[in-house]
Amino acid sequence: MATLGSGEIMYVRKDEGLKLIHEFKGEFLGEFEGSAETLFKIVNQDDWSFVIKIHAFIEALVTDLIISQVSDERLRSTIERLPLSDEQAGKLKIAKDMDLLSASDRKFIKILSRLRNDLAHKIENVEFSFEAYIFEMDNNQKKSWSSTISWYAKEDTREYYSQLALKNPKFVILLGVILMSGLSRLEAKKSTFLKKLNLMAAKTTSELMLDKA
Repeated sequence: MATLGSGEIMYVRKDEGLKLIHEFKGEFLGEFEGSAETLFKIVNQDDWSFVIKIHAFIEALVTDLIISQVSDERLRSTIERLPLSDEQAGKLKIAKDMDLLSASDRKFIKILSRLRNDLAHKIENVEFSFEAYIFEMDNNQKKSWSSTISWYAKEDTREYYSQLALKNPKFVILLGVILMSGLSRLEAKKSTFLKKLNLMAAKTTSELMLDKA
């Protein structure tokens, strides 16, 4: 028997339930470790390549998160074609409407999208460096940049990450994307897990009713 957060009681055979939990844990850890490995490879590249590739990673992540909730792979090609940060008809608008990403998540993605778009459309921008980019900012811009890319910082670490966002922005961005990736994949796996659990419970309940008949 399993109890959901809503208080609903579901009847599931212990061996089947444990197997499902083991599969859920294994799939999540495998995907998370794979994502982290990819991201650590990206962070070692030049700043221009880092921005372009980290943005592509985030866009794929948001697409996967949306697909996991609508549960229809037929929509993938349509969703993939949508712009990421369009306020009216983009992936972030869908994620906002479906309550999949927080306001700080979306703000973080938007600032990276703006930077990516600036860098991608001019060949001379391949020489981009975060050091020069941040040097050109005024104090208000630096403050906004720091707080946005260190969206995950808590009250007691906010000052530390705000300073680090100016000195080592790639690390602060990397950490934010790793956290976002983990939380997003956990949410996606949770949705799949609950669907499988419901099917398993329906099957077990049906079998129990037949046994009593």
